This record gives sequence, structure tokens and C-alpha cells, in this order.
Amino acid sequence: MPNLTEPRNTRELLTAGGIVRERTAEAAIHAGAIVTVTSDGGAVPAGTSGGVAVIGVAQNSTSSGGTCRVKAGVFLVDNAASGGVAAGDLLKDCYIEDDHTVTITSGGCVAGKVIDVNSSDGVAVRLGL
Repeated sequence: MPNLTEPRNTRELLTAGGIVRERTAEAAIHAGAIVTVTSDGGAVPAGTSGGVAVIGVAQNSTSSGGTCRVKAGVFLVDNAASGGVAAGDLLKDCYIEDDHTVTITSGGCVAGKVIDVNSSDGVAVRLGL
């Protein structure tokens, strides 16, 4: 799937102590996107070159240079059409496909731990700290 082109309502399933981080966006980020941090501390949409670790889900949309609030927690994200996460993958690491989709196939940045899989709703993933 391609990265988001508009805000997405990424449902939060469990708050991780209300952890919210503010980062300078190095690229446009839409609210609801999975966000990774770059080696210099900037924020980029997951699946974008330069992202080294997932820090959570964007709480606001921002353009490059703006401030993005990012929250860690358990969020419901999309499951990849090919190499998707299955019920037997609970508590395993899943990986970033793009800024709203995860896969069980390794090769990219670790998204987080699989908490639940629902074929109609997506994958509950522990994102960030």
C-alpha cells in the first residue's frame, strides 16, 4: 500500500501511560500515521527512507519542518495483503510496510509486538516505548 495522502483515524486500543513526544517533522506526516525517528531525531512517516525506529502514531498532521505530536501505545493498524500478520503471530515482532500497514515478513524496521489480529479490523500492535 502507498503512504497516506490524508489523515486517517488510527484507533488507539491501549494508552502507554499517555506518552506523547514532540518531534520536528522532516517530511509531511498525516494524523494517524505510524511515525519513525531518524538518526538525527527528526520524525518521518514509517516506510520513509531514514526512519530507524518506530516511536508511535502521529496525533496531528504536519508539513516538513512542523511539530508532530507522537503517542506510543497499542494501536489498530492495517494488515499487509501479502505477508500479513496471522493469528499465530501473537506477541511476535511485526515490521513496517508503510505508514499505516504492518507485515510479518522481516526486512524493514520493526513496528512492534503483535497484540491481536482481527481479519476485518486489522492488527493491534504495541507501537513505541
